[in-house]
Amino acid sequence: MEISTGRLSTFYTPTAPPPLNVRGILARYRHHWPWFVVGVALALLAAYAYNQLAQPTYEVQASILVEEGNKQPGERSALQELDFANGNNVLESEMEILRSRRLMQQVVQTLGLSTVYQRPGRFSAQDLYGKSPVQLTFLHTLRGQHVLNIVLQDTASFAVRAADGTLTRHAFGRPISDSLGTWQLNATASLRGFEGGEVRIRTSSPEAVVQAYQKLLDIELINKVAPAIRLQIKDQVPQRGIDVLNQLIAAYNNASATEKNKLTANALQFIDSRLGSLRGELNQAESAVTGYRSQQGLADVASQSQIVLENTQANDTRLNTAQVQLAVVESIERYLRNPQPAATVPTTLGITDEALNNLVGRLTSLQLQRETLLTTTPAGNPLFKPLDSEIQTTQLAIRTSVQNIKASLLTTIRELRSFNSGFKSSIKSMPGQEQQLVNRKRQLTIKENLYNYLLQKREEAALSYAATLTNSRTIDSAYVLPSRLASRWLSYLVALVLGLVVPAGLLQAQAGLSTRLTTRAEIEAATRVPVLAELALDERDQVGLGALQAPSVLAEQLRGLRTRLMLAPPSGPAASQVVLVTSSVSGEGKSFLSAHLAASFAQAGHATVLVDLDLRRPKLSHRLGLSGSHLGASDFLAGQADWPATVQPTAISPNLSFIGSGTQLATPDLLEGPQLAKLLAELRGAYRHIVLDSPPLHLVADALLLAQASDCTLYVVRQGVTNQEELGFIEELRQQEQLPKLRLIFNGIDSQKFGYGYQYDNQYLRPA
Repeated sequence: MEISTGRLSTFYTPTAPPPLNVRGILARYRHHWPWFVVGVALALLAAYAYNQLAQPTYEVQASILVEEGNKQPGERSALQELDFANGNNVLESEMEILRSRRLMQQVVQTLGLSTVYQRPGRFSAQDLYGKSPVQLTFLHTLRGQHVLNIVLQDTASFAVRAADGTLTRHAFGRPISDSLGTWQLNATASLRGFEGGEVRIRTSSPEAVVQAYQKLLDIELINKVAPAIRLQIKDQVPQRGIDVLNQLIAAYNNASATEKNKLTANALQFIDSRLGSLRGELNQAESAVTGYRSQQGLADVASQSQIVLENTQANDTRLNTAQVQLAVVESIERYLRNPQPAATVPTTLGITDEALNNLVGRLTSLQLQRETLLTTTPAGNPLFKPLDSEIQTTQLAIRTSVQNIKASLLTTIRELRSFNSGFKSSIKSMPGQEQQLVNRKRQLTIKENLYNYLLQKREEAALSYAATLTNSRTIDSAYVLPSRLASRWLSYLVALVLGLVVPAGLLQAQAGLSTRLTTRAEIEAATRVPVLAELALDERDQVGLGALQAPSVLAEQLRGLRTRLMLAPPSGPAASQVVLVTSSVSGEGKSFLSAHLAASFAQAGHATVLVDLDLRRPKLSHRLGLSGSHLGASDFLAGQADWPATVQPTAISPNLSFIGSGTQLATPDLLEGPQLAKLLAELRGAYRHIVLDSPPLHLVADALLLAQASDCTLYVVRQGVTNQEELGFIEELRQQEQLPKLRLIFNGIDSQKFGYGYQYDNQYLRPA
């Protein structure tokens, strides 16, 4: 590997994700306990503020059963025979009607929901729905939102508080004209007890209130078998939610009854018009029979002509019925030919064809759906396209059916008239007086039968009109769901959970986004350089080296490292060992390790020298409490001093000597000269262990020069300081074999802060 810039090229080997360490995570959380205390305190404070300011929301439900029409064609009422009512109700259509703007407008207007009465409080305002001491009435409709602050002075007067705090006194029940318009305030039965209090009145546009309640309203099918619909709404005042749903159901029933009555009235009008014309014809027929009998002096018709008369009457009845049906069919034809037909389809009175009745009933239902949709949607809306297409298809089917029925009726009428001709020929053979009487009685009987039939149908329609039956039945009136009531304790429980989860999530996010080393598994996943030792973080040992004399976790770890180095087979002269200590960047603890390792060797009774070869930024002199101006390594390498003159004794141990960096030089290239090898050769002859503290290897290449004369290299990485990218650089050093016996030292392990590391028990280290 070539070194042209004094640095090695770097690359990054992605680290495999370490296994989940729950115990370590909990330990890290315990270290950051103030975060959790603050988080829980803030969350509980927010819950308290929420409980004081926010109003609980209640869920109110109601359910209705919608009749989908008579499903047995044989059981048909008068209106069903006339095809004016009881078409098949589609549940989806009924649900859209319940959601319609027209019904909600009636609810808002009836309950006065566009005006809200409140009693101002310390934290929030209390809604006075149903128990307001006053009632606001606008004599002229206003739009937009307005707020009135009313001070109730006594039972006869009140004052309006302006924005600047001034009060204007008025009397109840008298019109007031101001910037809001013309309005008046009336006292209610709840006024007593409110004297001297204040009421805040908020008025909103009725249209805005209608839209708001339409959004709050939820309508759904209870199940797919029974035609039942559930209505649900949320409101801060439970009684108001109950009133809204009950009033909505009442408005829906009233609208349904109104539509049915409208159709019934149309049927009655048709029947009355037919009865009016038949009444005159019946009177004429009766007068004709009576007059002829009086004129001719006849009593009874001869018995031999009775059979002919009955057959003639039956044939005429069938002929008249066919003519009525033909008239009904022609009225339907005229309706279909009209380019803009009316909303109400003509009756099918007397038509026995079930297919035509069903088609007309279907067309009636579609027209009603279109009229209902027009109340909430403009005519040009795309929603009308499928409905109009279905109406056109139904009209085409009716037109085809009417043509077939009309052709059949015309054939029947021709046949019946042919029969009448035969009957008339038989009658002509009778005496003239009898023939005249039979003709007159035949006309009278026909008119009477038709008149009685229409009277019966009119009575049935009138009874249906008076009954005002609706297509729905209330299953459950509106009620408040007790299990859904808001709970204050629930908000505190949620706040407590959030107060713990949010700080934990932030800590996990911080750990996930951090690129610093935290565990040994991360090191072993990125490089094959073995980890020789792990050193715990001990703030006491940062001050000096005297702490090594007292029992501590760090002292025992350093003794373990010393033992491993002493047991390792030497690569140089058997009497000495040169240990190079380096790191990637500054702040990883290489000088700390160099000093403590040298002190540990000395305390074991071995002659040891600590050499500070970080010529750019020396630190060991200050750590050992020695003078930094003493002659040192740079002076020897420059040929300005002998090596014994650079050695300083230490107070740590008589076996520990120190050689400082020496005089600060402008050019630190002295390490490349032959003096370095000479210095190390002299030190090998005088000391058992030589510990070299070198500059950071990733910043300058001085450690590579020192490594050529060293027996082993201790490369320091520090928990929470060393970047994971440095592991790629270390792995490259191993592959290039630039450092002899390269070993890693995992330094500064704080198990509480990072959740990794052993929890040591100091009881064993203490004196018995």
